[in-house]
Amino acid sequence: MMKGFVAYSKADSDAVSRLMVHLKSLEYEGLVETWYDGQLVPGDEWDKKIQAELSEADVIIFCVSADLLATDYVQQVEIPTAISRRDQNEAIVIPIIFGRCSWKHSALGKLQAFPAKGDTVQDYSQKGDPDRVWEEVTISVRDAIKSPQETRGRDSTDVGKRAVRPEGTRSFGAKAIALSERGRASDLEQDDFTRATFSTISDYFEASLENLKRANRECETRLQRALKDAFEASVYVNGQRRALCGVFVQNRPGWAGIGYSTNGVGDRNSFNESLSLARGERGARLKWQALMGGMHGPTGVNTSEMDPAEASRHLWSLFIQHL
Repeated sequence: MMKGFVAYSKADSDAVSRLMVHLKSLEYEGLVETWYDGQLVPGDEWDKKIQAELSEADVIIFCVSADLLATDYVQQVEIPTAISRRDQNEAIVIPIIFGRCSWKHSALGKLQAFPAKGDTVQDYSQKGDPDRVWEEVTISVRDAIKSPQETRGRDSTDVGKRAVRPEGTRSFGAKAIALSERGRASDLEQDDFTRATFSTISDYFEASLENLKRANRECETRLQRALKDAFEASVYVNGQRRALCGVFVQNRPGWAGIGYSTNGVGDRNSFNESLSLARGERGARLKWQALMGGMHGPTGVNTSEMDPAEASRHLWSLFIQHL
């Protein structure tokens, strides 16, 4: 489960308390456990505790108001730390605009905020349903967690350029494993690594398709799992299919690999790319080698030695280039 941190001004305490009630549902969903300094107990060293929670948070929420921006501790400690961790892909940072203020001129101004289109939480609350805005905030936080990069801008008309890739704080399952002392992976190790990597690729495509759909109003996406070890991904623009691919485990005698085809899963005998197992540096770890990717794929990844996350990015880049 991710860890969350909420930064706010004491002047907004009542509203923040209500926000925390709504964010509690994300904890019960197993997504994020959120902390704020209202949970400090007598005897805590408040500065040490706040900085510890801030430095460990996967999701950092700023309750932005004029009071927050006028708080020295926020400006000198919390915002710089959060932006630095975001720039290093260590945390997601989400500004929630509580009230009208000059937040766009602050370090938070470059980030996508909630609500959009210049509205504020206060504006929504004045419409007569105070809990509705917190419900929508919770939905936005959930979306950011499940698709862990803040929503990108909409200034391009190119669907492919607006595709958001799920990189950053989220871990996508499989990791490179060390080979046994004999220097050669057993059949069991190869099979386990292959299936774990396939699961990683599937999760990566699912999150990427969700991001792509959210970033493009004219776009619809589908991911269909044919079997446990195969899926098809499709992108439709204004109802017309613009991209299709199938990803599947290739499990033949003497061959453990993952296939990619622009014609879907099919019979798994034809493919446009195939990943095979290869030893990593000095034979120390299992890695993936792209059969048709050359030395470097579209993402600049060395396709002769890829870990599961790099393999996911390589196949996604092949898919998204059709847009």
